[in-house]
Amino acid sequence: MNSSFAVVSDDSGLEDHPHEDWRNWWKTKMDDASLSKNALDFTAALMDAGIKRECLHIARSARIYERLVVFMFLHLVFYRGTVELRNLRTDVLYTAQATWASWTEYQLLTSHHIVRDTILQCSQTFSTDRALFGIKPRCMIELDISDIQSKILSSLNDQSEKKAFYHISLDNPTPMLNLLQELLDRCEPLCENNGLLSRAVARLSKRSGCYHDCLILSDIQRTGEHPVAGGGFAGVWRGSCGGNPVALKALRIFDKSSREAALKEFSHEATMWRQLVHPNILPFYGVFKGDDSFDRLCLVSPWMDAGIAPKYLATHPNADRVSLLADVAKGLDYLHSFATPIVHGDLKGANIFVTSTLTACLGDFGLSLFKDSVDSTLGSTTEAAMVIPDDPAEKLTVIHLDVYVLRPSPL
Repeated sequence: MNSSFAVVSDDSGLEDHPHEDWRNWWKTKMDDASLSKNALDFTAALMDAGIKRECLHIARSARIYERLVVFMFLHLVFYRGTVELRNLRTDVLYTAQATWASWTEYQLLTSHHIVRDTILQCSQTFSTDRALFGIKPRCMIELDISDIQSKILSSLNDQSEKKAFYHISLDNPTPMLNLLQELLDRCEPLCENNGLLSRAVARLSKRSGCYHDCLILSDIQRTGEHPVAGGGFAGVWRGSCGGNPVALKALRIFDKSSREAALKEFSHEATMWRQLVHPNILPFYGVFKGDDSFDRLCLVSPWMDAGIAPKYLATHPNADRVSLLADVAKGLDYLHSFATPIVHGDLKGANIFVTSTLTACLGDFGLSLFKDSVDSTLGSTTEAAMVIPDDPAEKLTVIHLDVYVLRPSPL
């Protein structure tokens, strides 16, 4: 197994020079925390050698949230004194530390929230809003999460580590999907890191048939006894969420052999769609897992009264088609502008929706893929990939497939 996913010793080279070790750790970990110049001298004087030794031992055993551990120690000493800190030796932190030290890197990453919450619960005086040296613990959490992100990105950028990453993640994919989505939500949409993390989420969800917990919705009710549209693995029903009309794309599974493929496609579409936010992309609310009255797994989006583009144009022949086509082009431009471009893969009138403000937006991302994924499966993965120019001399790159489909205009 790759070293990134091996069990790490709990000591990590801790030397018996606590004062020097403290200063070295501080300079390494706290330089980017915008602390005052005298903060190091203040903390060095505040904590005796024994406390420094214990503090760094636990921080290094945790391997993540090191800054948060140190800040917790400083808070307790500064606000409550060393007696409070000594009492922690029999508390949950010291019990948890032994467990953390035995975890693999993967276990540590997927359970990072357990480490964080354990540290935060160690003292009632230690809250994310109480500052020390003008810095709140919340700042330490952000810096520590940046370190977690660096670990993930390092694995995704190395071919051998990436293979091990997916292999181990598939044993229990949901915790890793949760972590990846949390990191994605911190990234700028079009940055390179977003592309790496988005591809990891999409790939892991499609392989596993799972999705992250933040997508799950409740308070969904179906309205009507029959679907309003359907095809393939799903039918579309009308429903409501918090009193607002929604569309429920409900998974239909006819036999066991179809179930695995359908769940993988469903999870892939959910995680891909979750990353897309743009005026010309149909909004995605989340996943409804069904209830006693409607036992279906559903993708939930806003209900569009104007419907799909062909239906709208049939009842509004004088509609501004140029404006609608421009909206479609803007939606495609957004998809293609990601660090790793996204190919819609199924651009047609039935997947273009018209909003109440007469704006066109793209929907149905069940066949959408990142460009590098399409490159390796061209000709078999998407309908768009099957579209070949009449002139054999006309060469299309994958990113042009959506545009080529748009050229004869689904409107």
